[in-house]
Amino acid sequence: MDIFINGISCISPQKTFKNNNFLDDIIEYKTSMLQAVEPVYKETISTIKLRRMSKIIRMGLICALDAINQTNNQKPDAINVGTGLGCVKDTDIFLNKLLDNNEQFLTPTSFINSTHNTIAAQIALWIKCYNQNFTFVHKNSSFEHALLNSILLFTNDNYKNILVGAIDELTQDNFNLKKTINYWKPNGISNLDILKTKTHGVIGGEGSAFFMLSNKKSKTTFAKLKSVDIIYKFNTNEDVKNYITQYLQQNKFTTNNIDIVLYGLNGNNNEDKIYKYIQTEIFKKTTSAYFKHLSGEHDSASGFAFWLSAMIIKTQNIPEVCLVDNLKSKTIIKNILIINHNNNKNFTFTLLTK
Repeated sequence: MDIFINGISCISPQKTFKNNNFLDDIIEYKTSMLQAVEPVYKETISTIKLRRMSKIIRMGLICALDAINQTNNQKPDAINVGTGLGCVKDTDIFLNKLLDNNEQFLTPTSFINSTHNTIAAQIALWIKCYNQNFTFVHKNSSFEHALLNSILLFTNDNYKNILVGAIDELTQDNFNLKKTINYWKPNGISNLDILKTKTHGVIGGEGSAFFMLSNKKSKTTFAKLKSVDIIYKFNTNEDVKNYITQYLQQNKFTTNNIDIVLYGLNGNNNEDKIYKYIQTEIFKKTTSAYFKHLSGEHDSASGFAFWLSAMIIKTQNIPEVCLVDNLKSKTIIKNILIINHNNNKNFTFTLLTK
């Protein structure tokens, strides 16, 4: 079954939203908290409506509308969104007001916006879409679960266009909480040097990425979604090797067919070991790339990887800043495999083709 990516949009710590220059102007950070480069929302959404929207809802809505507007279909047959923390900032605001006001005189806005499925609901309300609307919350594999559900829906002839999204925000409270367990890298380390530093921890990030998937190719098609799979964990390196071989065979591929492997390398040596094993033992002759130095580490970072892969296939250009080493594909880029995990669990494999 062919599933085409006909519209894409991305907000990230880089200048990715409606930017025709594909990662030409890279932003360097020397902090462990990367925040999204947000667009001018009032150009699309009225200031009156913006007042009632939190940052994550704004990012999700503007990205979704951009992806939809790139296609001829303005009303998807389903909306599937993956998020790890959802509207966590609104949840914090509501709970703090609950304590500060002794559970009295509470405004409803933060409460209404505090649930994980608020983003998907706001999109549906905005475009008047009354079709299936699901939000998937599975830590770092949330986006992949949204993709899997979309693949299942496409087996039904009633579903021809599906909006899929990945979105998470990094709040100060969440950042401070994880800082107590030394989850982040210390400030002063460049995000472009995370693979060179031999330090513990990661750099945090946030972002929004939305895609219009369809069972038909169009003039705006970027790439084709071939396969998505999720594995909880591997016991040995040999298990990883056997699984990848089997996964590629199921899709009628071999390692030689993969032009680029996009790894979720984040600079944490304990988590990067498995990627380095895959790179050196399985895909020795394949171009290796990574993305979390640009997006930061968050539960929906694989949405940025999905956007990046689709753009690489569409433009036939892989940005130098994404290369792990100097091995660059000289042929036509046809197939990209995205591999991501969190703390050596929830391994996700996503295969995109030209």
